[in-house]
Amino acid sequence: MKKFYLFISTVLIMILFSCSDDLNNSSLSEDVTPSRAINKKGYADGVNYSLNNLKVNPDLVKISQENVTIKSSEDKMKNGIFNFEILSNEIKEKLIVGNVLYFKTENNTYLRKIKTVSNNGNSYFLETSEAYLGDLFSSGTIEFSVNTQQAEKAIKSKSNSLVALGENYDKNFTFNIINLIKEYSYEGMVFNPNTSISSTFNIKIGFGNSQNLPNEVIAYIEFNTIINPYFKFDGNFNKKINHNLIEEVPTNLLDQLKKIELDITIPAGDILGDIPAKISIDEINFPVEIEANIAKNSNLELNVAGKLKVGFAYYNGIPNKKSHIIYENSMKNLSVAKSNLTGEIISDMGISIIPKITLLNTNLLHVNGNINLGLKSLSIGNGGLNNESEFLTKGEFYSLGKFSVNSLGVPIYTTELFKNNKELWNIGHLTQTFTLSNFRYYKNSPIPCSGLNSYSFNVALDYKYPIPGKIITDNLEITYDVYADNGSVLEKEKTIKISPSNISLKEFNFNLCIPFRRINIYKTAKTSYLKNIKIKDANGYVALGIIDPILGTPYTQIPISR
Repeated sequence: MKKFYLFISTVLIMILFSCSDDLNNSSLSEDVTPSRAINKKGYADGVNYSLNNLKVNPDLVKISQENVTIKSSEDKMKNGIFNFEILSNEIKEKLIVGNVLYFKTENNTYLRKIKTVSNNGNSYFLETSEAYLGDLFSSGTIEFSVNTQQAEKAIKSKSNSLVALGENYDKNFTFNIINLIKEYSYEGMVFNPNTSISSTFNIKIGFGNSQNLPNEVIAYIEFNTIINPYFKFDGNFNKKINHNLIEEVPTNLLDQLKKIELDITIPAGDILGDIPAKISIDEINFPVEIEANIAKNSNLELNVAGKLKVGFAYYNGIPNKKSHIIYENSMKNLSVAKSNLTGEIISDMGISIIPKITLLNTNLLHVNGNINLGLKSLSIGNGGLNNESEFLTKGEFYSLGKFSVNSLGVPIYTTELFKNNKELWNIGHLTQTFTLSNFRYYKNSPIPCSGLNSYSFNVALDYKYPIPGKIITDNLEITYDVYADNGSVLEKEKTIKISPSNISLKEFNFNLCIPFRRINIYKTAKTSYLKNIKIKDANGYVALGIIDPILGTPYTQIPISR
């Protein structure tokens, strides 16, 4: 799992900010015109890149430790105050109010606009204000895609890397997001997530004349996903398990990776030199929830694969172009193993990634993202899945996410990229029903629970599922009618959520607010009647009616007296 973190730290920064030059000195030659435009395309280390007429501001003043001696402290430079001694006379004439300063130190890069200039010989003192990306690039586009599988092979075969890793990082890492094929045991259950996800990242950034921000940002990720979990049970198993598989990573390493920023250097040629950027990880999770109620030795395997393409296209002032999400989902079910499941398995396997990205070690442009994807499944069997009347299995792939782009701390674009569920399979015809019986109640309080004529009652019911050992779920939905003692309707098809309490293997309690007929201003009827009761649990099991334990048939109506 350590490899998973390092992958995310490396590649997501490329999603928005890889204006890459000759990444491994094997690409086409650079063509720099007097207007300082960069036209370049090539391929290196799994990255296809193209810089198309990318023009750098002709008034840009590039300063580094190669042409000046820096006298200001980093704190003063962060506040826009620069003091240095010039070693090269060619930059003196450009140090004028209004020009843009591209100032690189050993630790930071500053993009600032000159407000005041004073000098004593070769010693210069500058006061500056915030600058924008539009002050750096005046036009052109940057396009690239990162094939993570090819990038992995390239980095492993070379001693150098596209990424400047600190001493705390292992340079031998993989570009697979996740490749988790490992068995986990939980008190009689064996679970293997058997999940592999690789990806390709694509980006286009466009700049327009006199625009402070990019006029076009198109970014999307293609996930190549295989999810083939399997479950094995030794025998009786009635448990609900919640586990974050990311906890398998040592705690000290996990905490370190969440706190440390990873420095990336993006080569951009002689005009700009290396452009620095940072990526930090707010959260990475692989949560798994499994609820299983099994009567005998059982096993089940699910096989799902496909691609998910997600992203956004943002346009700023481009005629006839509207910002929009990018979403394509080709996930599909390959097979559901016809195993000997006796009981029920409900599972939810998710992956959550929350990165934070900054460019030029400043708040000029940074992106916060949140991507979630996963597989939910429900399978019920009576020991023979080959007979469709004896089993039911459903599966869906879900995805959701949100990105925000900020400049100088101000949001410039926020979008919910996608929030979609896609049914992958629905096989079998086993009806999801359970039985409710033995209705009993008592009044909770003499004080009305709604208006002046409705009162609260605590209700108890016995229940039984067709699956041995299955316990009622936490969230229930009940629908019912309420009739008055004179036959008039007080409530019709009333539907509410109820939270069961005092749950055991046999019974549970819940609360109802029941209305009663108002006879006159001084008097309220003593009895109301419940009819047409239906209760549904969170997993789709339905009970139609309630059984009278004496007669063994459903109640036609249930009297409630206050």
